[in-house]
Amino acid sequence: MQKILISSITEEENSLLKGKLTSLASEFHGMHYQTCRPSNLSHSLSSDLAVLIINLHYFNSSQRSIITQVRGMGYSGPIVLTARPESAAIIKEFKTMDNLTFLEKPYDTKDLVGIVRKYIVAHQVKQRIFRRYRTNQKTRIERYTQDGVKEGTVLNLSKGGAYVVGSFHGLNVGELLRLQINLSEVDREYTMPARIIWKSKDQQNNDAIGVEFVRSDEVYKYLMNAV
Repeated sequence: MQKILISSITEEENSLLKGKLTSLASEFHGMHYQTCRPSNLSHSLSSDLAVLIINLHYFNSSQRSIITQVRGMGYSGPIVLTARPESAAIIKEFKTMDNLTFLEKPYDTKDLVGIVRKYIVAHQVKQRIFRRYRTNQKTRIERYTQDGVKEGTVLNLSKGGAYVVGSFHGLNVGELLRLQINLSEVDREYTMPARIIWKSKDQQNNDAIGVEFVRSDEVYKYLMNAV
């Protein structure tokens, strides 16, 4: 099943947007749509979403918090944001964010369908390769280029990455870390290199980061560039 969550200001707009995506039903088996208002996103988000579509009338700098809040709730999947931007700088900023596409209004329906299709296909691949598991494991985090250890809690884990909460002041997106995770259920400890792909706050105002595990040769290149 491919779940798509559509979040618009009104239910009428949710229905219109859902109608624009009906052609995908013939391509993907078991399409399922959910709708909500942006103010109710916290009750509707789930880790198994194929795509989250946030449909707004306008988007300005004060509304960046919507994306931050969504990431802070633990959702690291694809986001399609449709709106009229306040300025071209807003769109440029979003191009640097992973797993997020800003679709400027007005747009062609085929563009929306194409973006959502791409994310659904990627989601199917990730479901097969990187199945995620909810957990609650302590972790120690070390930076490769500075001394010091930070502690956190892994709440979501897969072969490809993890969602971690804690106090991570000074850690930046793109930075490589060494994660030491104690899997108490199997009484084993793993140490893995990882890259921060996003950072935000969770609902309790803790720092939250999404990391992807990387190969050792990427660590070598990272350290050489830091010299």
